[in-house]
Amino acid sequence: MLPAAIPRWPTTNAEVTLYDQDGAAFTSNYITSQTEKIKVSVPIYRVNNIPLTVTLKDGGSLTQNQVQCVIDPENVEVIASNQAVLSDIKEINLGEIDLGSVHTGTPISMSIKDKLPSGVSLVSGQPETANVTISVDGVATRKVQVSSSRGTTPRRRIRRTRSTSSPSRSRWSCAAVKAS
Repeated sequence: MLPAAIPRWPTTNAEVTLYDQDGAAFTSNYITSQTEKIKVSVPIYRVNNIPLTVTLKDGGSLTQNQVQCVIDPENVEVIASNQAVLSDIKEINLGEIDLGSVHTGTPISMSIKDKLPSGVSLVSGQPETANVTISVDGVATRKVQVSSSRGTTPRRRIRRTRSTSSPSRSRWSCAAVKAS
């Protein structure tokens, strides 16, 4: 959907040409047009390529400095009839992501269309949503199989996570998970 056009559209007079179903111009003694010329007005819209952003909220044990955020697409093309509105847009913020609730590597779909200012529209063919993928820097995960020395206790998998966010020391945390 196009926004309201600028008040003065460029206009021109164009000749009327008849076309067949294949898009080829034709003339016929049986089919004619009573109008030879028509006045055509063409709206002109300014188009800008605007970067997409998100706000990351520290959560769980993660901070903004420990993660990488990839937004796909990185930019979108938008149009507006009012050049002042379009020139004021430096970025489109898709919203806030709580790092305590994200699953690393799993894309989060976020609406672009709903975040556009009034009077601004996406250019035809631009996506209406973006995928945001969060990955954690400096964290490695390893699964270790542990068996009981008593032989009666069920085996458990231990998930051990090593944080290397601090180069001088490593921090390990373990979580026991009952083997299935």
